[in-house]
Amino acid sequence: MNKLQSFFAALGGCILMITALASPAAAQSLELLNRYPLDADATDVVGSVDGALVSLDATPGGVFEDGGVTLSGNGYIELQEFLFGNIWYGGDVDNLPPVTLEMFGSWAGGDPNQRLFDFGDNDLEDPFHPPVGSGQAGRTYLAATPADSTGNLHFEIAADPADGGDPATVGAISAAGLNANQDFHVAVVIDPATGTARMYRNGVPTGTGTLPDSLRQGVVDGVAVVDWNNWLGRSQTDGNPLFNGRITEFRIWLGAMNDSQARQNYNCGPDHPTGCSVGPTPTLAVGQAGPNLEISWPADALGFNLHVRNDLGGGSSWSPATDEPLTSDGVRTTTIPIAEPAAYFQLQTDN
Repeated sequence: MNKLQSFFAALGGCILMITALASPAAAQSLELLNRYPLDADATDVVGSVDGALVSLDATPGGVFEDGGVTLSGNGYIELQEFLFGNIWYGGDVDNLPPVTLEMFGSWAGGDPNQRLFDFGDNDLEDPFHPPVGSGQAGRTYLAATPADSTGNLHFEIAADPADGGDPATVGAISAAGLNANQDFHVAVVIDPATGTARMYRNGVPTGTGTLPDSLRQGVVDGVAVVDWNNWLGRSQTDGNPLFNGRITEFRIWLGAMNDSQARQNYNCGPDHPTGCSVGPTPTLAVGQAGPNLEISWPADALGFNLHVRNDLGGGSSWSPATDEPLTSDGVRTTTIPIAEPAAYFQLQTDN
């Protein structure tokens, strides 16, 4: 690795060595199935499974501009049905591949239980593409909300048990809700074979959910999650509000995104699904905000993230900082309590 820049500072209990480093590009092991850049429409530039913007009335439901679509509660993106048909339906129950759903955007706040994405069906006699106001309730689905009724970023699967009973919620994961008017990156891994789901927020793991063994047979039979309605920004349950904010890009991957890949994709941002080239040395800023230390750098310095170690001897090694970075107004900032034990921080790249 080549050292690009160093900065030393001491504030409170923290010792900083902030160094920008470049490392060789890492191979991306995931297979990108669908990618929706949302630059001018909902075209899938990889799998040709195109979607469409749906408006509730004569007023446009969203505006495509500046590399994304802005939704303000009057529309949503409708993707084609059975996106998981070629992945899980009719497959080998003992070797079901994992799937990763990934979204970039910015939530503008508002009422709880909006949806980032919601793939599933409902309790109507004709469940296909019901218009808003049909009064349906979600039946089976996999969905993520920026802030649920308790204010948490939340993902869950409502899966049909295939025994005639009501769908049960499994794989639930909750984390601190998304901050309004700040860029976000959310990735969810669904792995029926290992019985796990996990979620990443801004490149940092937020939690793991458990999937029952019965889910494997259910997804093979096409009954566990019946993805007739695949929506970005709309819920399977009619009473939940439409998404208020901006969706910059949505991707579906075949494979389980790992910690390093989630961090790399967050650092590279939208428009760089296979990694990014390290640009000019970022300008670093370090300041104190009350009891916290703030380390910030330009968000357009693609590929860089914060690493930490306890000492510079042989007793520790560099690892990604677990403090989640936030992005606002083109600046990425990590906040660290000064009262924490002394540590060394290094800005480097994973890709």
